[in-house]
Amino acid sequence: MSGRCFAVIPAAGHSRRMGRPKLQLPLADATMIDRVLKAWTTSRVDVVVIVIRRDDSSLIRLCQRWPVEIVSPTEDPRDMKESVQAGLKHLRTTQEPRQTDRCFFAPADLPAINASLIDRLLQVESEANNIVVPEFGGRTGHPVLFPWSMTSEVFHLLPDEGIRSLLDRHPLTRLPLAAEERLADIDTPADYQRMARQMSGREDPPAD
Repeated sequence: MSGRCFAVIPAAGHSRRMGRPKLQLPLADATMIDRVLKAWTTSRVDVVVIVIRRDDSSLIRLCQRWPVEIVSPTEDPRDMKESVQAGLKHLRTTQEPRQTDRCFFAPADLPAINASLIDRLLQVESEANNIVVPEFGGRTGHPVLFPWSMTSEVFHLLPDEGIRSLLDRHPLTRLPLAAEERLADIDTPADYQRMARQMSGREDPPAD
């Protein structure tokens, strides 16, 4: 499919369930955010936007080492939806997207994400107005690829609706993958310890 591809990565949360800034935690030989940004910036995505709170100076410094565009809204985003909206506004202003372009949305706390998965989703044959989703053992997961023409709907979601509600309203093209390939997000200390053991080779990934 012709056109450019963008990615919006919300990273403006407070890591309350973790109890400390999770994106800066070490995993094997890198921080979590380094692993995530390496995947996105070595993929075929053209422009990667990461949304960070203005007061999160240490995370901003880490992200400045990567070829990404950092967006820090004047007011802190209250949730992932507002972070995505901030990223989309930035892309509208700086990239002048066309209707043939596409955009990934994916959380920043997916340290097992890799460029191969991202590129496989980009290569899926799909109708122009379909959302492309990975399906891990029959369950949809991250990252999700939207036609640019659909991104305007993010600004019209109801207060109690998240980004994933768009998947219920539009046709999907699914990329079937094995259940064990599902990307785990990291929300709690237990999640982090499990992922750290897996990446150090001390524990096999659990079956999903």
